[in-house]
Amino acid sequence: MKKLISSAIIFTVTIHCSIKTPEITLTGEKTALESQILGAYEQLSTQNLATTSARTSTNAVSAAEGQQESVLQAMQNQQFNKDEIDELKRSKVIGENRAGYLEILGSSKYESDPVYKNIVDKIVADENRDRRIIYQRLLAVDASSEKENTDALSTFAKIQGEKSEVGTMIQQPDGQWIEKAKSK
Repeated sequence: MKKLISSAIIFTVTIHCSIKTPEITLTGEKTALESQILGAYEQLSTQNLATTSARTSTNAVSAAEGQQESVLQAMQNQQFNKDEIDELKRSKVIGENRAGYLEILGSSKYESDPVYKNIVDKIVADENRDRRIIYQRLLAVDASSEKENTDALSTFAKIQGEKSEVGTMIQQPDGQWIEKAKSK
């Protein structure tokens, strides 16, 4: 009898267990600059901004705290507007330009409906403002040469395009707009 009960328990437990294979996504190698920017962005997003151990004036501390607050607010705004931005990208009303900002591409609804146009204009302006705040903070944290800053900004633009869904309109370095294709 004990064998029968033990067998029934083992059978029941094994039926309810399942093995799931992990989802593995292969991506290309990231450049050192991309890794550095992504690392800095993740550091900002987890609110682990570095603070100095040197004595500073209260004005410098207040300015740093103000910058930190504005970056965190910008990141919260981005999360708040993400769904609307993704929908506008899917409908090809907006796209990711080569400078790393959103750009309005227009549509018949955008041109004919002033209320819709105002909503789109505000969402794009807010997102671009938030990106500018984050970009400036990341560049300020790692004070680099003008060329390195230019490289970093083009990398920001590349990252924004990569983060976008398939079908998003992406502006190429030559100015041409193409639809983001599915990764191979």
